[in-house]
Amino acid sequence: ARFYAADLVGGSLGTLLLIPTMEMLGGPAALVVSGTAVALASVLLERRQRWRGSIVGALLVSLVVVQLRTDVFGFDVELRVQEREKAAPKVLAKKWNAFSRVIALEGRGWDRGLSTRRWNELKGRLAPQIEAVIDINAFAPLVKFEGDLNRVNHLRDVVSNIGYHLLPEGRRVAIIGSGGGKDIVGALLFRPEKVVAIEINPILVEDFAQGLFRGFTGGIYDHPRVRAIVGDARNELDLLDDRFDLINANSVATWAAHSSGAMNLSEQNLFTDAAFRIYFERLKPGGILSFSLWDDDEHAIILRLFATAKAATEGRDIAPLASRVAVIANRWENGGIFSTTLISN
Repeated sequence: ARFYAADLVGGSLGTLLLIPTMEMLGGPAALVVSGTAVALASVLLERRQRWRGSIVGALLVSLVVVQLRTDVFGFDVELRVQEREKAAPKVLAKKWNAFSRVIALEGRGWDRGLSTRRWNELKGRLAPQIEAVIDINAFAPLVKFEGDLNRVNHLRDVVSNIGYHLLPEGRRVAIIGSGGGKDIVGALLFRPEKVVAIEINPILVEDFAQGLFRGFTGGIYDHPRVRAIVGDARNELDLLDDRFDLINANSVATWAAHSSGAMNLSEQNLFTDAAFRIYFERLKPGGILSFSLWDDDEHAIILRLFATAKAATEGRDIAPLASRVAVIANRWENGGIFSTTLISN
């Protein structure tokens, strides 16, 4: 019984300590720390005392070396751009927390939300960006903003912002996954009354947009028309009493979790019929739900959005879904499709 109690207490303490360890040291180093803890426990339980001190010292020295030289042990994955480009972008900052690794890179002057033709027309005149990359796969750009909306006017043409064109000025907007603040700047171009920006990753909001790169972003999360919320968007929307003219979710479905092998961590809870019921409840009559996602020739993701939205509106006295939906997409020269699905309430 004592042994079992010790096991439970040790397991509980290990679980509690894992999160701050990952926050301070990052994922790979936290794994090394965990392994070292197990190794130390094994040594300390060894009854023969002769070599115990030396082994403990060697383990601790090894831990320090690994932590200081993670590059040597292959833990620091180096980002590479497409093969046709000669050099990788410069890394400006990197930070771990308990559920992600975010790297800030020099912008490469592109915008997936613009059509190829419009991007070519604006090339060299787009506002500078910093590309925050989450777990090597998901992008959350930070756009340079100094208070002059005319300098970011090209964001009017980004397909993920097309829903704003259908509504009058003075609207109330909720942004799901506001990231580094680019979608907030895009919303401000259309003179909203209020923008509620919800982002789950505190690194993007507190460490990057409002911290290290505050001068670059203009402290966008502190804008007088913006209310910032760091938390899970589905839960936060459910708790809000507000109703909105537009709920905008741009690129919130990524392959970041899949690329790390953590298949069960992808953001599917934003795409259930229960989640869509929350979205529609938070929209005003005639309000618009906007989802922007990478698409493919089969349009499988868009069709799933339709099916989920239809399930969420069953039993409601509203017009058929087909009369309340529009899909607008940009086809890139490399065959990629970036589409925005609008569903009216």
